Amino acid sequence: MAKKKDSAPGKLREQAREQLAELGYEKLIEDFQLFDPFGDGSMDATADLVAMDGDEPVVLFAAADPGDAARPSIQDDAKFKAGLGADEGKPFRFVWVWDGDNNFIFDLEKDAQISDLPRKDLWREIAKPISDSRSRLLQDLSAEYHRGDFRAIQRKFDQLHDAIYSRGGVKPTNAAIDELGKLLFLRIS
Repeated sequence: MAKKKDSAPGKLREQAREQLAELGYEKLIEDFQLFDPFGDGSMDATADLVAMDGDEPVVLFAAADPGDAARPSIQDDAKFKAGLGADEGKPFRFVWVWDGDNNFIFDLEKDAQISDLPRKDLWREIAKPISDSRSRLLQDLSAEYHRGDFRAIQRKFDQLHDAIYSRGGVKPTNAAIDELGKLLFLRIS
């Protein structure tokens, strides 16, 4: 009788669990239910494995098929799930996609790929937190984009355009810069 092979994602999840434990993460949860911003099940999603620091979501792990960790669509899916976050929409700080050979580790706060996950005792120094209101705004914009609500996005762009090219000239406010950055992010996502 042949032995039943363990599934590849299951093996990767167990290996990821070991690596996260080595980095000091003690609270590891499999098949973690992500936040549904609408509460109606339309954005129902789970993460393969998450690492928490108390109640703070830190790392979202996604197992990928061999060779898929380098695919942008797989990376973007994991980043979107991390943006949904945990309870009350708290986003994860880091995304880790692994296919057994290739790692993709992304710092959501810096919006940049990084080489290694930080240890549990160091992640707060590395990740500069953003305000809850800005985090929620980013999640709402991302949800609008993924729903295909392009009219709302176009309306926001028109408002931004009016603000930038108004009679008084460009106002160097963070709000205008944030809006422009979000629109560019949504366009290239």
